[in-house]
Amino acid sequence: MTTAWNQSLGEGCDTYVIALDISGACDRVWHRGIIAKRHSLGIDGKLLSLLQDYFKGRSFVLGPLLWNVYFDDILQLVPQAQAYADDCTLSFTCRHGEHFEVISKINETFELILAWSSKRHSSPGENPT
Repeated sequence: MTTAWNQSLGEGCDTYVIALDISGACDRVWHRGIIAKRHSLGIDGKLLSLLQDYFKGRSFVLGPLLWNVYFDDILQLVPQAQAYADDCTLSFTCRHGEHFEVISKINETFELILAWSSKRHSSPGENPT
């Protein structure tokens, strides 16, 4: 990230940087959602059963590794996002005079992230933890 920021500064551009810290991220993953995602990626059989058994009666997940698997959707949807564990940084670079367009893009990105979060953390009849 710092390389890209230095490059944009060198080119006379401005960069908006937004740091997100998703508190309790590893404790808030919707278990059925992560099982479904693993299955869609081709994980099945005994390995998927092991993961399902692990989640039974638990209110937390394995930690940053499974969070990253779960959060990968955002990284695919938002090319400006970089993540490490439960921290996410968004970078938006623009030339002078393009600030309103970039601010609009930032707002659209926040709406996308909120929609993703709402979809992942509220399933009819199911507790997301």
